[in-house]
Amino acid sequence: MASTRSLRILIVSERFHPEEFRINDLARDWVARGHRVEVLTQVPSYPRGELPPGWVNRPVAAEAWEGLRIRRVRTVTGYAASLRRKLWNYLSFALRGSLAALAHGGRPDVVFSYNTGPLTSVLPAVVLARWRRVPLVIWTQDLWPDSVWAYGFRRTPLREALLNGFVRGCYRPARRVLVSCAGFRAALAPHLPAGLPVDFVPNWAETLAEAEPDPRLAEPGCLQLTFAGNLGKVQNLDRVLSAFAALPAPVRATLRLNFVGDGSHAAALRKRVEVEAIPGVRFWGRVPAAAMPALYAASDGLLVPLDDQPIFHLTVPAKFQTCLAAGRPILAIAGGELQRLVEQEGLGLTAPPGDVEGIRRTLEAFTRLDPAERRAMGGRGRALLRRDYDRQDLLDRLNLVLQQAAGRA
Repeated sequence: MASTRSLRILIVSERFHPEEFRINDLARDWVARGHRVEVLTQVPSYPRGELPPGWVNRPVAAEAWEGLRIRRVRTVTGYAASLRRKLWNYLSFALRGSLAALAHGGRPDVVFSYNTGPLTSVLPAVVLARWRRVPLVIWTQDLWPDSVWAYGFRRTPLREALLNGFVRGCYRPARRVLVSCAGFRAALAPHLPAGLPVDFVPNWAETLAEAEPDPRLAEPGCLQLTFAGNLGKVQNLDRVLSAFAALPAPVRATLRLNFVGDGSHAAALRKRVEVEAIPGVRFWGRVPAAAMPALYAASDGLLVPLDDQPIFHLTVPAKFQTCLAAGRPILAIAGGELQRLVEQEGLGLTAPPGDVEGIRRTLEAFTRLDPAERRAMGGRGRALLRRDYDRQDLLDRLNLVLQQAAGRA
């Protein structure tokens, strides 16, 4: 059983409530266990690069939420349509967050960095951990330097040497490193100090309330295939659209493709559907979390596509666990670990991510699945969720890691 000694925990996260990430759930759990939790983050703006209604972009602001204290620094907006502003957004949090950590971070028992995107977001945690000589735990959700090259930055010997040095510098002061995908361990190993413990701690599923199917997806004779999440370039949605458009007309008439969410590539996808007049595709935009169970319940299958890049062969995205919880077949347009899980556990169908014709065949095969087999696939997904991604078990493990890092277990 995990120790329950109280700790003072400083969470450093580029994203936090009201942005919807697992760190919100984790922070609430630590408060419930009796820990004193503070969060260093920035003013919310994800994913549109715009402030939500009612928010003000102050240099520094403090607030209370769910029994913990949040300190926010100013964010850079407008990054959804500008690579330059996106890079400045990353650097801004690294700089402003580091200054705020030194000024207001105090001396926690442990610093916990939740790294969902660029590794620059861990810098405020690294700075405080070094300055105050306190333990640092990093939970890595995105693999650097691999993801930098996957997003299209040109790889040169000088850039590679500089980036590798930066990655090593970020991880050097860590007491423990956690990875959300098992394949990340081997990929990170060359950049980590010898003997640094690396633990595989996957994400758990969002809690899905029981809900009646959303009637807007009810179309007799049509199967509903849904993608829910960030609509970015690395989600491989252009190839999915190409494959869907290439379906024979009688098959396409029996299938609907739903995109739920927003992101940097959403406008381009909408434009393409309009220009090419691709029928049967619907964009729902951002949907409140409370409405998602009804959309999942009305879906016959859930789409999990990833681009054809080496890093994504190691990646199991967080939406995978939510798809398991929804109890629907998964169509994994991916290679590597995600493909292996879906095929090995009998969770749905797979297609090679770089092969439009292969994706088309998989979409067509989905329309031929027997309803009983679709239910069986969904049932096996929920069984896997209970076995390997149990929320309470993972929260207990994370609590124990912090106790051990702080020398309390």
